[in-house]
Amino acid sequence: MLLMKLKRLRRFVFVMTWVVSSAYTQSMMSFIGEWEGTESLTSPIENYDSQNMDLSIQKGGNREGFLIFTSSSDVIYNNEVSWAYHYFTFDKNTYQVIFMRRFVTPLGVLGSQVLAYDILAWDVDNLIIEYVSDNQETVHEMRLNRSMLGTIEPQIPVQVSLYPNYPNPFNPSTTIAVNVQKDADGTLAVFNLQGQYVKTLYDGMFQAGIQLFEWNGTDHIDRSVNTGTYIYRLSIGKDIFSRKMVLLK
Repeated sequence: MLLMKLKRLRRFVFVMTWVVSSAYTQSMMSFIGEWEGTESLTSPIENYDSQNMDLSIQKGGNREGFLIFTSSSDVIYNNEVSWAYHYFTFDKNTYQVIFMRRFVTPLGVLGSQVLAYDILAWDVDNLIIEYVSDNQETVHEMRLNRSMLGTIEPQIPVQVSLYPNYPNPFNPSTTIAVNVQKDADGTLAVFNLQGQYVKTLYDGMFQAGIQLFEWNGTDHIDRSVNTGTYIYRLSIGKDIFSRKMVLLK
């Protein structure tokens, strides 16, 4: 358990310094293309860190609202079963990407597996996503760059960072840190896992530098909310950043 916490802390530090674009229009079609990078896995069965992987997302398939994908990652893609169908989609409401595997034979559908990954950072050429199982024993993270066929693009300076809240889990309150390089107008709000609005923590001009915001576990009319997992979402311009936090009572 301590090793898992240390690995997740290291991943959080990485995300804090991730580059983001301030002019990216987000949609499912934005994911189409060739991606390459690394994956890290912590689970009761297998553990590894920064293992090379690739992901190809393309149009196709017969499911409306889904793309198809192939990958070298065994977590999301089954390379050994030729009759497994692999689908990909993006849920704007929960700010997640979803990988689906459906096992089909001439006798019909045998079953399916759906893995929903939180988007930790995303711009036109970079993507960090993370899956955490309900019991939190399995954590799979992918850090991906859009393949440029050997062309090395200069990095964009860091503009916005949404840090992990502390403490997490928390009771009765937690602190969220936001860092912007220059003054920018935006909103920091809390939602439940169904995408329903809970409370706005800040709406206005974020000053350059690090600012701290506190949430005390109440909704927009100051009623205490239930124990559970919530999403805090930072919107600045066309960019959206989100993380999960857990309220325990």
